Amino acid sequence: MTLTQAIKIGSDILNSAGIENPEFNSRYLLTALLDKNLLYPVSCPHHNIDKFVFTKFMRLVRLRSNNHPTQYLIGKQWFRELQIKVGPGCFIPRPETELIVEQVLTEFSPEDKGIIIEICTGSGAIAIDLANNLPQMNIMAMDISARGLIWAKKNQQNLSAYDNLTLVNADLLNCIISHHHIRAIVVNPPYIPSEQIKYLSLEIQNHEPHLAVDGGEAGLEVIEEIICQCASILPEKASLYMELGHNQHNAVQKLLLQQGFNDIVFYKDFMQYNRIVRARINEII
Repeated sequence: MTLTQAIKIGSDILNSAGIENPEFNSRYLLTALLDKNLLYPVSCPHHNIDKFVFTKFMRLVRLRSNNHPTQYLIGKQWFRELQIKVGPGCFIPRPETELIVEQVLTEFSPEDKGIIIEICTGSGAIAIDLANNLPQMNIMAMDISARGLIWAKKNQQNLSAYDNLTLVNADLLNCIISHHHIRAIVVNPPYIPSEQIKYLSLEIQNHEPHLAVDGGEAGLEVIEEIICQCASILPEKASLYMELGHNQHNAVQKLLLQQGFNDIVFYKDFMQYNRIVRARINEII
């Protein structure tokens, strides 16, 4: 059987199951299985695959037709230049989250020293990226989910981020005390209102950890707790970098101001939503 024929069979199955972009999904699964790039079927459409490969491919297609995330099936997700291992129990890093790393890296240089704390680390993508780009910083990555930290540990090992990255199983900042060496706290918190979870994709509803997305009644419960903790932990001029929902910037700004943050900047994502906030408490002269 040729690549073209196999992709067509997979595409038809996925289409019947109501999966969006079935041809792309089929091609993505098969090329990942063969360790080829997405253009390989175009350049080598008559490449033959054996029965063993086709059987494995059909298993992946069946799982995908039941809304298993593609990234879980192939075991990886790209995050900036990093290939992050993902699987059940691990929230899949999203492209918009890359912006938080990019903004942190505009503030700090590879020569800067101090401590950066990331909470809700999940796969560890943010922390590992920061550790690689800021080798003089001590990065502490924390998550309440021991299952999620298993994936962070796998990525730490796979990407050799040992020297300046520590993983901690902890609830938000409960084990942290204020210290003048803390330069930033970084977080992609759960911010989806609980009642909106049922409207998310079936991949998220049925397979990804709800702990990583459910932000309570208004989507602000965890965010508010983080802001309160950061107000007492961050030294003057240190930064809080946080991702937020596309319509939450006004509410988040109000919470920040209530806790004494007076230097607040929002950064837009590629859809022009205020997606990242950077906040500091600076001395008023």
